[in-house]
Amino acid sequence: MTSPASTVRILLIEDDEDDYLLTRDMLAEFEQTRFDLDWVTDYEFALSALNRRQHDVILLDYSLGAKSGLDFLKEAVALGCQSPIILLTGQGDRDTDVKAMEAGAADYLVKSEINAVLLERSIRYSMDRRRAEEKIRDQAHLLDLAQDAIIVCDLDGGIEYWNKGAEVMYGWAAKEATSGRTIEGFYPEPEDYTHARESLLDNEEWGGELPQFTRGGKQIVVNSRWTLVKDPFTHKPKSILIINTDITAQKRLAVQSLRAQRLESICTLSTGIAHDLNNVLSPILMAVPLLQSWVKDPHSKKLLDSIEASSKRGTELVKQVLAFAHGGEGEPVLMQVKHLVTKCAEIAARNGDPAIEVSFKVANELWPIVGDAIQLEQMIMEIVTNARDAMSGGGRLSISAENRVVEKEFSRRHADARVGSFALIEVKDTGIGISKELKKKIFDPFFTTKQSGKSGGLGLSDALDIIKSHRGFLLVDSEEGRGSNFQIFLPRAEPSKLSFPHAGGSDLTTGKGERILIVDDEPSVLEAAKNTLETFGYKVDTATSGREAMEAYDPDKQAVDAVITDLRMPGMDGEELMERFLEKNPNMRFIAISGSVEEQDSDTVFISKHAAYLSKPFTPEKLLSTLYSVLTRKFD
Repeated sequence: MTSPASTVRILLIEDDEDDYLLTRDMLAEFEQTRFDLDWVTDYEFALSALNRRQHDVILLDYSLGAKSGLDFLKEAVALGCQSPIILLTGQGDRDTDVKAMEAGAADYLVKSEINAVLLERSIRYSMDRRRAEEKIRDQAHLLDLAQDAIIVCDLDGGIEYWNKGAEVMYGWAAKEATSGRTIEGFYPEPEDYTHARESLLDNEEWGGELPQFTRGGKQIVVNSRWTLVKDPFTHKPKSILIINTDITAQKRLAVQSLRAQRLESICTLSTGIAHDLNNVLSPILMAVPLLQSWVKDPHSKKLLDSIEASSKRGTELVKQVLAFAHGGEGEPVLMQVKHLVTKCAEIAARNGDPAIEVSFKVANELWPIVGDAIQLEQMIMEIVTNARDAMSGGGRLSISAENRVVEKEFSRRHADARVGSFALIEVKDTGIGISKELKKKIFDPFFTTKQSGKSGGLGLSDALDIIKSHRGFLLVDSEEGRGSNFQIFLPRAEPSKLSFPHAGGSDLTTGKGERILIVDDEPSVLEAAKNTLETFGYKVDTATSGREAMEAYDPDKQAVDAVITDLRMPGMDGEELMERFLEKNPNMRFIAISGSVEEQDSDTVFISKHAAYLSKPFTPEKLLSTLYSVLTRKFD
């Protein structure tokens, strides 16, 4: 405690009155310091005075009856006394001197050698030293408030100082860290430490990003700044100051941002590719049904059926690529697990390593589930792909599905399980398996054991999220060297609440001579659509651009009942074309077609009072039914 102005409050603990008087007289001779002196003779009274914390300096006699001044000194320090204590003794004893200083005494004076000058100097130095210590403690407290890890180590890496931020970041308490531990042990790659240290000694400072280990074995990334500390007198290197900032979260966000940018690029690229592929598939899907009605030869019909099936499969693949690239989510529908498992097994067998034997087994009368078919397929294929990658030297991959009722006993043994009826999908492999340590990490975001540049799909973290979003759960059974078994539990649906989607079997609608204008910059699409409509009773004009369509259209000479236009064309696009037509004929009807926009759920979706939307590729049935809806739609 600091006294006001230049007055120093002194507590003298002394049981000899003559020594008290002698000390008082010496204090009176002080030239630079004024003082207030309190005198106590008893050990207990001294403790009571100490607890009031009203004194700047304590002068303590070594001999206090049954207890010594050393006893009082130790007790005072234990009670948190912040005032400097100067021990006074009747005779010089080096052993007592050492013990006193180790116990926390600020100074040690022999009574027979004391004079006013020596006592004043001892009091002044003791107070200055205590103020310096308080300042250091305050600075250390500020360092402990920092979230960064602040570490001081000697030139060999031995840790000398370790703040609270370091305790939080690495998991070791300061006492543990400074008890013989070296900074080198924190680095997965020792050469990282060696390089940083050598660069520091050459340049007196170093900075960079470093991977490090925490106490629990977790790897983090730190932004590390090193400064070489020199002795102020000799100017020789004395220690190393290290300030580390944990940037693990920022690095993960950077990876996530990069991944998002990559997906955005894929989205843009896939949209363009999908547009081109849909333009390729549209003529095939429209031409095949026409050819089937003309061809009578069974062999030729079979070939046409194969062409149609392949075209429809291509259409589905384009839709899936678009849905994945755009992150789209389909509407939950009632679906059969059999079709889902069969499809994934066929893809795995077709695209996998020939050395891997793929088999699948589906139980009879599987319960239906409600879900997003695209998401569920992506989830299963992620697990299948990981299983395949675990068998680089070949092996067996099996995919199966069955009904499973989860009882309370089973749910108690597995934390994620819940009671109910489920469709169980199992993916088993005979690969390298998963160690106990890796099993704790496989569902962490961005975690992978694959080499850089290898395929990276959804990731098991996203696959698990899909399962949970479908109110299901996932169990993993695996041992290192003994393969893996992933069990996907998806809840049984209530069939009474939903019905299965079915392909409409409506008859193809025949026209009655209506004149239709088709505008598309793809000649093959133009020709196929023209042939389809003409076959079914429509009169058709064509144009390969919006400008050509507007130049050819004259409502006074020849009426047009509807316009079918591609939305994406060079020059004048489909939207501008429709606006121009409406200026000339406010009652014109349109079908807007596109190979780049995701297909809508309904067969005919009106995007305005005058226009319906139709996604490429489309079948003759869909084109004809959409056109019929447009032509017969009544305006309000």
